[in-house]
Amino acid sequence: MLRRRKPDAEIEAALAKLQIFSSLSSQDLSELAAQCLRKEYAAGVAILEEGSTGLGLFLLTSGRVEVFKQHGDRRLHLAELGRGDILGELALIDQQPRSASAVALEDTECLLLTRDRFRSLAETRPRITWALVPRLAMRNRELQDQLMAAQHSARLETASSEAASSEAMPPEIAPSEGTSPETGTTLPTAAKPSIQEAATTPMLDSEAPAEDREPPS
Repeated sequence: MLRRRKPDAEIEAALAKLQIFSSLSSQDLSELAAQCLRKEYAAGVAILEEGSTGLGLFLLTSGRVEVFKQHGDRRLHLAELGRGDILGELALIDQQPRSASAVALEDTECLLLTRDRFRSLAETRPRITWALVPRLAMRNRELQDQLMAAQHSARLETASSEAASSEAMPPEIAPSEGTSPETGTTLPTAAKPSIQEAATTPMLDSEAPAEDREPPS
């Protein structure tokens, strides 16, 4: 669940432990801490939802998070993130809907840097912005590669499943003599006389060969 912001000193200490900000001075860290909000999420709680408008960037200070995307009725796993990783970075640049969802796999703590506060820092503390830019670019490339790989895997699985279903279907039965073309069921056929029955059955005069017929009177 979400929790109110803690004192800046605790946030600054958490930022100082992140490799991404290792080059910042204590003054820069203090300024960044003043612009961040601490968030806590219990295991199973959604942090980001695909299609929603993003508020900003999340810096993970503890816990684990799964990033995934819905593809029809399938859930495509994109990445698992942990301490020191960033999440939702594209929201700092534009206001487009989130391209993926994220859920806490265990109790997780994050620092939220909103888009408005990031832009304010870009004007007053450009070193903080430049500390983030390389990581933002790298995460964006990673996310695109993960998304393409997941979609390719989903297409292969779908094609394999369709092929297996096609092979499992029984062959279509063509209608034959004595078979209903609509239902494929066998119809009763008239019994053919045996050779002996044919020899002993008297023929009608009209059925007799022409040379054996009596001349008309």
